[in-house]
Amino acid sequence: MRIVLLCFCFVGLGQLWGASEPPPERQCTLRIAWWLHPSEPTTLAILQGKEIIPFVALEMNLDLTKDYRGPANLTILKKKPDVAPKEAPTAKTPTAKGKSEAKTNAPKEKPEDWEAFVNVALPDSNEVGILLFINPAKAVEAKAFDYDLRKFPYGTFRLMNLTHYTLQGQLEQTNFQASAGAIENLPLTYHERAVTHLEINAVQAGNLLPVVSTKIIGHPNCRTLIFILESTNKNLDGSPQFSSRSISSLQPVLPADSTLPESKSKKAK
Repeated sequence: MRIVLLCFCFVGLGQLWGASEPPPERQCTLRIAWWLHPSEPTTLAILQGKEIIPFVALEMNLDLTKDYRGPANLTILKKKPDVAPKEAPTAKTPTAKGKSEAKTNAPKEKPEDWEAFVNVALPDSNEVGILLFINPAKAVEAKAFDYDLRKFPYGTFRLMNLTHYTLQGQLEQTNFQASAGAIENLPLTYHERAVTHLEINAVQAGNLLPVVSTKIIGHPNCRTLIFILESTNKNLDGSPQFSSRSISSLQPVLPADSTLPESKSKKAK
């Protein structure tokens, strides 16, 4: 009996020692941007576990990235306006010659310096784009979307419908549709530079309300995300007004590799 009890004890201790934290619900790259940059300076950060990680959000630009490991519901914080900016402390570290040089240590953020700004549910994707809006009531809203290159490759356009209406349109005589709140790839992939016509309409009670009618330029090394937003203003007949904006990103140009065998053979000649 003692032997059996000891076995159970060892198994329990082994499970305790081998226990580890559960994997994060999301492990992805975040790209966060403002729809319109706020008039007042705003310092933002993401909450990752107990760690506060500041980041910079540009206006309609998703080039800046931030790695994230944490809950599927992302918490974005805002630094309180009465908190003065911190200066990074410096410490003296010895060098090989016995002298000392200044070493900058990043200051650790204090939770009491921050306040909740907005929460947003993250899609299950390796790369997530997030747009921040300030609505007419001065409240912040956030919209997260899948920005994975495999689903949104270079040479394509993508439409995000931020209205309450179904959108219908044509791209070079090819029809497409995006329901309210949806994000859809437009039906063409550009393998060379081309100018095509884009037309988008909103469906209201069986009628088509014009939203966009324009020429667009497709490039094989560029991908463009088009946003359609419903305005708070109305037309004289009471019909809704719409606005559109877009974000384009270029495919990174890889540097020439001088270590390739072909390059070496040319140098050898």
